[in-house]
Amino acid sequence: MTYLPDGIAHQNEVTSARRVSRRAFSRMIGNYWLLLSAILVIFSFIINQVPLLLVAAVFFLTGMIARLWDRYCLSRVEYDRKLSADKAFFGDEVFLEISIANRKPLPLPWFQVEEEIPADFLTMKGAVTPVPEEEVSITDSMNYGWYNRDNRANLSSYISLGWYHKITRRYQMECRQRGLFPFGPTLLRSGDIFGIFTREMYMNRRDYLVVYPKIVSLEQLGIPSRQLNGDIRTKSHIFEDPLLTMGVRDYQFGDSLKRVHWRATARARKMQSKLYDLTTTTDIALFLDSRTTQPSIFGSVTELLELAVITAASITNFTISAGYRTGLYVNQQKRFPDEPMRIPPGQHADQ
Repeated sequence: MTYLPDGIAHQNEVTSARRVSRRAFSRMIGNYWLLLSAILVIFSFIINQVPLLLVAAVFFLTGMIARLWDRYCLSRVEYDRKLSADKAFFGDEVFLEISIANRKPLPLPWFQVEEEIPADFLTMKGAVTPVPEEEVSITDSMNYGWYNRDNRANLSSYISLGWYHKITRRYQMECRQRGLFPFGPTLLRSGDIFGIFTREMYMNRRDYLVVYPKIVSLEQLGIPSRQLNGDIRTKSHIFEDPLLTMGVRDYQFGDSLKRVHWRATARARKMQSKLYDLTTTTDIALFLDSRTTQPSIFGSVTELLELAVITAASITNFTISAGYRTGLYVNQQKRFPDEPMRIPPGQHADQ
């Protein structure tokens, strides 16, 4: 069980109360509609006014139909969200696909979808509005804190669904900022054909998109030399690769114990050392200092941090493309899990 501080719990209660109050207000109007129409039916029956009785009956029947419509409007409704890619680079275009299906014989004359998306993306079509401040609770801020929870927007869609009808919409968006961005949660809203009752369904599912930093050439960064270790006389270096053992030789004074081949030593009854194969591959380690102010408790300068990240990403892209095993070390903690950000040298595609 998770316990929240009094202030956080209080704001969550206020936010939930606002959401409940809107639904309660709609339901209260519908209940008043039924109550007044029922009273009007009884009153007209008592005074024996047939025209008034018919009008009251129509109002009461309309309210009952609206109540039943509201009760089943969101049942057997399927919603799906898909991203064309879960990883992209700065400036790429990503498609967000939203599908809504009505799997019942009851039509939905109006249906609203509010999809929460990152405001850092440029939506080519669709109505995008900022997330209202009252919709942001402290719990959401805690869950979203690692990717700028405040910079969110609602992508609203108004559609009409017939019985056993499915609608799919695609939204084209441009990646304008690096980072990890979530899509969702989603709010589905519908009601009766008369607009008397309104029902909502909150879907907490999220999809995530990773946007990599912008990659530029080394010349644009002001790095004139493509040899990261400086000027060299030869284009190839010969190193011994401890992972490639080509044989054994007699032990020589100064050999490390890690180099001793113990099985060969037991067979030969004298010290044997491993003979490593030669390679021209070297490892490169990049160290990124994320501090932009002194001391770092004063925050950070966004422009300087972004320049440092772009520089590190561009150098890494160049070295891996050139065949170097490259690693990255940053003086910053990971969010999940909470540990130092260290990527050992490698040439894997996901490096």
